[in-house]
Amino acid sequence: MLSHFPPSPSATPLSCSATPLFCTATPLSCSATPLFCTATPLSCSTTPLFCTATPLSCSTTPLFCTATPLSCSATPLFCTATPLSCSATPLFCTATPLSCSATPLFCTATPLSCSATPLFCTATPLSCSTTPLFCTATPLSCSATPLFCSATPLSCSATPLSCSTTPLFCTATPLSCSATPLSCSATSSPFLFIK
Repeated sequence: MLSHFPPSPSATPLSCSATPLFCTATPLSCSATPLFCTATPLSCSTTPLFCTATPLSCSTTPLFCTATPLSCSATPLFCTATPLSCSATPLFCTATPLSCSATPLFCTATPLSCSATPLFCTATPLSCSTTPLFCTATPLSCSATPLFCSATPLSCSATPLSCSTTPLFCTATPLSCSATPLSCSATSSPFLFIK
């Protein structure tokens, strides 16, 4: 038979619950559910709080913040400089001070001139187009279509014999060209096909 032990002396004074109590500070304030708290003195919620600074400003969703003092959003903020200017979408920026767009900017020189579409440029200083530029010499003369040229220095055209937008088969120097192979009767090469 087991001995009967007297109850232990009470503590200061105990307050009891049939469920675990999660408490926050001294003196304790308690709840049957965990409390997530932010600072001292504690402000608490039954859901986790994501906070940004001291004093804390909080949200039940994570906050992505940009600087001190923090400006925050529930979605990530992509920022460009200090002080930060921000967007919920990535910002592609070109220089300092930054000029930005939500779409990538393709830029040509410093200071940058930019476009949301790729810029194909020819020389410094850059002259640019949203389509590729095919150029012939330095200084560059350019076209949005390939130029086939006849000699050095280059004389170029998109028209046959001097140049064409299709590959040219040429016969001699200076070159005379055609879009079709040429059977040639030059002095040194009676039947010359040059691609």
